[in-house]
Amino acid sequence: MPYLTANRILVKSPPELWSELSKVESLARHLREFGEIAISRLEPEHTVAWEGEHARGTVELEASGWGTR
Repeated sequence: MPYLTANRILVKSPPELWSELSKVESLARHLREFGEIAISRLEPEHTVAWEGEHARGTVELEASGWGTR
């Protein structure tokens, strides 16, 4: 499986994004193209690692000026 990295700044606070990403039902809405997913690791308010049928990934949150990176 190839290794890809993406960085993005979103105009949402870390708690807002954490609420969306730390629940498998919410995260699955964003990642439906990868099939059924499961959260494999959580570091509260910082990291969500997930695995799907067709891919896996890790989201790391970091406050950044006007939003979250």
